[in-house]
Amino acid sequence: MFTPAQGLAVHSALDTLARSSFTDTATKLQAGLGKEQLRELAVRIPTGPGDPEADGMELSEEELHAIHAALTAVATLYLVNSAYFAQEPFQIEVGYLREHMDALALGLVKAVSEATCPS
Repeated sequence: MFTPAQGLAVHSALDTLARSSFTDTATKLQAGLGKEQLRELAVRIPTGPGDPEADGMELSEEELHAIHAALTAVATLYLVNSAYFAQEPFQIEVGYLREHMDALALGLVKAVSEATCPS
């Protein structure tokens, strides 16, 4: 499902959101899952070719939603004065550019759309 680089990005987004200062309830609002559930999902994501499930893993709609939400919500943790996005701290902490996370989120939606399109 994910390349190793994509898996690392997904893992990072899930983990960063799970480590945020927000409460568990607020995290559920952001991603649909609580912090512990995000951590559990993060460790299941393959991040290398030799990882279990690297050849493919099944994800529920709830898990796919949490991944998409985490990819898009993690950037909100790096807003300065609730208005300006701080790219450098985001890139240092998350390990990716915001544009890459946004592209991955969009790619996930497109892949799901293609997989669920009636033939």
